[in-house]
Amino acid sequence: MYIHELPDTLDRAFFLECATLILMREGDWQKNLLAVDKGKRGDIIEPYAYCLSELDKVVLEEYAEDAAKNTAFSYEKFSSFIKGTLRNKNGAYSPELVFQPNDKMYNRRTLSYLFRTASDLILKEYSNNQNVKQEVIEILTKGGIDLLNIDQYAIRNVTLELPEIKNLAFSKVLNELIESKKEIINSFRIRNKRLFVLELANIGISTGGYKESQQKLVYQIAEGIGLDKETFDEMQEASAHLHKLARELEQAKQELFELINE
Repeated sequence: MYIHELPDTLDRAFFLECATLILMREGDWQKNLLAVDKGKRGDIIEPYAYCLSELDKVVLEEYAEDAAKNTAFSYEKFSSFIKGTLRNKNGAYSPELVFQPNDKMYNRRTLSYLFRTASDLILKEYSNNQNVKQEVIEILTKGGIDLLNIDQYAIRNVTLELPEIKNLAFSKVLNELIESKKEIINSFRIRNKRLFVLELANIGISTGGYKESQQKLVYQIAEGIGLDKETFDEMQEASAHLHKLARELEQAKQELFELINE
């Protein structure tokens, strides 16, 4: 892990936020959203945080630990930052992470906030789309939901899980996130950009491989921080090669252990 080599605490926090967003893109928690108690549905979809698997959480914690190296900002604070940016209600950045010193409200523009505002705009845009309405009704019916007693959160959750709308939500939030971190990005040297994308690729391999939707987000980040396509591809290949060597080393160690214990 090389995140500790990013020069500033804010750089590292920005990386953790990007990594969290990408890992949130896929997962199977949302398949059970209709079975959740009606009173709790409002806390599920915003911001897709239940899509994080246990492995995703472990990997993010490992990166939080790496981010805390060579800085006064502790692992506990970075770990808390990850949880805080996902918190639905009253979530806020740590007061020690001042991304926009001249914007008092910016400290509450967490991932959760960005997803809530993006979701509201997207749902409003699609509110009169008959194809979307029909698809939602079919999903609710198959899920055994009584349409006569349906609650707003069930409709909202199912709508936001539709592939087209989910793609739009994540892309929109990522654009907002990148735009809000322009001051940080403008300070990046080319080495920092390479480290940033290399470690995003490493996270994908560590969690079993990114799906196409996640790969698109990684490339969107690379574009957003000013990394060209050729260098992006090189970082992806370097990450894959590194993990291939790591697997071969582990296999060799296992074979040696078995040979010793024959």
